[in-house]
Amino acid sequence: MKQHILLILLILLCSSVFKLFAQTKTITTGLQHPESIISDGKFFYASNIGGALSPMTKDGDGSIYKLSLDGKLIEQRFNKGVLNAPKGTAIVNGVLYVADIDRVVGVDLRTGEQVKEIDLASFGTSFLNDIAVKDETTLFVGSIDVSKIFVITLSNPARIEVLDVPEIKSPNGLYYNKPTNQLFFVELVRNDLLQGRIGVIDWDKDNHPKMTYLSDLKGNYDGLQMIDRNTLLVSDWYNFKEQKCRLIKVDIAQKKATPFLDDVDAADILYDQQQKRFIIPGLCKGTISTLTIH
Repeated sequence: MKQHILLILLILLCSSVFKLFAQTKTITTGLQHPESIISDGKFFYASNIGGALSPMTKDGDGSIYKLSLDGKLIEQRFNKGVLNAPKGTAIVNGVLYVADIDRVVGVDLRTGEQVKEIDLASFGTSFLNDIAVKDETTLFVGSIDVSKIFVITLSNPARIEVLDVPEIKSPNGLYYNKPTNQLFFVELVRNDLLQGRIGVIDWDKDNHPKMTYLSDLKGNYDGLQMIDRNTLLVSDWYNFKEQKCRLIKVDIAQKKATPFLDDVDAADILYDQQQKRFIIPGLCKGTISTLTIH
C-alpha cells in the first residue's frame, strides 16, 4: 500500500515539474497594445497596434516601441513613418520588418526611417500577422483573413509568392527552423469555436510544401516559439470574450499538445538567446514579461 502511495506521489510530482519551474516576471508596464517583439541583441523592438485594439483599422496610430534589454522604455515611437496596426516583427540586415494590415514595412534600425514598403493589398488581405525569416533574402508572412502564407523575396522590387498549402486556415504565429528546413505555424480562427490547429510545413525533394498537423488539440493560437528541437511553446486565446490566454507545450515527435501555464497575456513570443528566457508582449494589459523555464 505504501509503495502504491509513493508511486502516485512520484507521478504527481513529475507531472507538475514543468509548471513548478516556469517563472514569469513583468519588466515593462504602461504600454498600449504590444503584439510582437524582436531584438537585435542591443535593444528590444515591440510592435504596438495602437490606442485601440483594432488590428485591421488604418488609423495611423500604430508604432514601434524601443526598449532596453531590461525592459526600460527608451522611445515611445521609434518609427519615423506612419504605421496603422503593426503586428509581426523580424530583423534582416539591420532592417526591422513589420506586418501592417496589408503591407510589410521595413524600418532602418539606425534611424527609424522607413526604407521599404511591400504592398500585399492586391491579394485581398487586411490582416497580415506574423513574420518568419528563412534567410537574408526571404520572409514568410502569414495572413489570417485570406488563409495564406506569403513568401517574400527582398529584392528590389520585392517578389511575392503564395505558399502552395491551400488547406491551411488563418495562419497566425510562424517559426522557421533552419536546421530542419521546417516552417511551424499555428492557426487563429477568429471566433470562440476553438478551431485553430498547430502544424508544420516540410518540403519534399522536388521543393513542394507538405503540411502536417502536430496535435488534435484545437484553440485560438497566436504566438509560436521553440523551446528545444522537439518542443514548441504556443500561446492560446482559449476564451476570446474574457481575454483568457494560456501557454501550450507541443511534443513534435509525439504530436501531443499539453496546456501547462494559465492566465498569461501572450501574443507573440520571442526567445532571448543571450539571457535564456522567453519575452512575451502582453497584448491586452500593455506589458512586457519574461518567462524562464528551468
